[in-house]
Amino acid sequence: MNAKIQSAVPSDLKYLAEVAWDKKTGGNCRFGDSVQGLKYTLSLDKPTEFGGKGDLPSPCSIFFNGFGGCILTTFLYAKERMRLEISDLKVNIEAEVKSSMVGGYSLDNVNAIIYVTTNSEANKEKAIRCGNFVKSYSFALRALQAGTKIELKTEVTIKPD
Repeated sequence: MNAKIQSAVPSDLKYLAEVAWDKKTGGNCRFGDSVQGLKYTLSLDKPTEFGGKGDLPSPCSIFFNGFGGCILTTFLYAKERMRLEISDLKVNIEAEVKSSMVGGYSLDNVNAIIYVTTNSEANKEKAIRCGNFVKSYSFALRALQAGTKIELKTEVTIKPD
């Protein structure tokens, strides 16, 4: 691995998200990071298969879009550090979620492809190294591969009528 890239990587990152029900079939999201806070907003809806209206993205489509975005921006980070010249970059994600009669849904298969266009054999080699960097440094990719532990709690407030 390129030492210059390793030394430039920030040590710790923290992300924030808040999703509030819109009193219909979806929610309104506020999200960001520990530096900028809950700066961004986004609305979402249930998948149409579950009664969503289809006017807004579903959380599942946002999840995989975020996954592809993490791969793309990690590649861009490596590209800058390696001084790779490209004319185009695209990440395609195809994911399969399977239903089980017991235990709900599970993520069965994710295929991610990074498409890079460049102008020379030397840049092709750098692009391959950038792809390998993504495999090592994309926390989203590694989390899906490792089955990261996620803790989920439910807190209930009782409000008398």
